[in-house]
Amino acid sequence: MRDALGVTDEQASRTKTLLDQMKAETIPLGRRIIEKETELDRLFSERKITSAHLAEMTKTMADLQGALRAAHLRYHLEMAELLTPEQIRRYSQLRGYSGQVD
Repeated sequence: MRDALGVTDEQASRTKTLLDQMKAETIPLGRRIIEKETELDRLFSERKITSAHLAEMTKTMADLQGALRAAHLRYHLEMAELLTPEQIRRYSQLRGYSGQVD
């Protein structure tokens, strides 16, 4: 959407930096979530899960999912600071979040 939004070279560079930072933070969180889900599935299939362990694991997984969601949304906020109000409006239109696409 670079051309449609009229993104400057500096905005594009800063966007890439944010994207790289977001990936570095969120990919490990996603991997940990998958590991925990896999472990939980294994424990259930082997009938080795206890109520206490289930409660502990689901809390850990919820914390990881919350951290992942918060990180993702935090980078959206940081990205919004890079764009002009017009670029944000246009982005919303192109994504179908508000009104008609011109």
